[in-house]
Formats: sequence, structure tokens, C-alpha cells
Amino acid sequence: MGIITLQPGEKRPLAGYARHEQDEYSYVISGEAHTILEDGQDLVGKAGQAQLIEAGEGHINYNDGLEQAVVDLDACGKDKIKGELSFCK
Repeated sequence: MGIITLQPGEKRPLAGYARHEQDEYSYVISGEAHTILEDGQDLVGKAGQAQLIEAGEGHINYNDGLEQAVVDLDACGKDKIKGELSFCK
């Protein structure tokens, strides 16, 4: 994971939904980015805002604006034994 740039009109993934084993946190650095959840919810993130996509939740990221959107994506997991946050990358 890391920083991604979505150009105007760009959608990721191109087909189907992305899915991760860990929670995913996204922070919009600039522009505006949408996250469409598998249940149809459209989460709009503007510069300076963050979103949480829970582990296993299907989602699509896209940019329907006129300027590029820059987003920092981080996946975080929990230690299965201690139940504590063990990594974010």
C-alpha cells in the first residue's frame, strides 16, 4: 500500500472489488476520491479527510472530479494473540 494518484475518471480496480485481510485506512492528501462499498454506499473523501474500510469489505476507489486525487492508503492488522495493533504499512 502507500500513496496512489487517481487521475480524473480513473477507477481501481477496473473490474470487481478490491478486498483486504486487514482494515484499510485512506487519507486524502489532495483532490477528491470516492470509495464505493460492495453494499452500494458511496463514501466521498476530500482533502484532509480519512476513511476506514473494514477488513474483507469489497470496495472500488474512483475519481470523478476534474483534478487528480492523491490518497495515502494504509492497511493495519491486529496481533491475533494479544489483540493489539501490530502493524500499519
